[in-house]
Amino acid sequence: MKSFPPPHGPTVKKPIKRKNKKKVDEITLTLSLPPSANSIWRSFRGRVVKSYRYCQWLKLNLAELIYIPQIKIPAEIQITAVTGKGWRTNRDIDNLVKPLMDLLKHSGIIEDDNSRIVKKITIQTQEPQFNQEACVCVRVTHLGSGRTDGERSHDRTENSSNNCGNLETPIRKHPE
Repeated sequence: MKSFPPPHGPTVKKPIKRKNKKKVDEITLTLSLPPSANSIWRSFRGRVVKSYRYCQWLKLNLAELIYIPQIKIPAEIQITAVTGKGWRTNRDIDNLVKPLMDLLKHSGIIEDDNSRIVKKITIQTQEPQFNQEACVCVRVTHLGSGRTDGERSHDRTENSSNNCGNLETPIRKHPE
């Protein structure tokens, strides 16, 4: 009987080596829609493995995030889902949190996704400002900073505001 490889790609077992060792008070990221938390795990030959789609989405985003500085702790995370092309209106909004938290943890932006590190998570939807693909804006903020505009921050969007502003950053699509 012929043996076939598992249906998933290589998994991320530990955080990757960071290229940027600085710590900042705020980071804003614009990412493609992650797969739903319901589709992260698949059963294969009696084992539970990460799905191929989830692994592809992680690899696609991890490659760039290793250059983003780490956030100081404790942190607050604000997630804004922009409901453009590709957004299903019956999608459960809470299923966005798990894959995004995993991505932040595996990229090293946050040390861990436990309650000692992440004190608050908020999630909301926003209508697109123009005809655009659905995407997610993630803002990670250091809670103890009382940040002013003169302090260090890092934005990966060209034009960001509290509600993600005018999203002109190209969005990477995850494999279907």
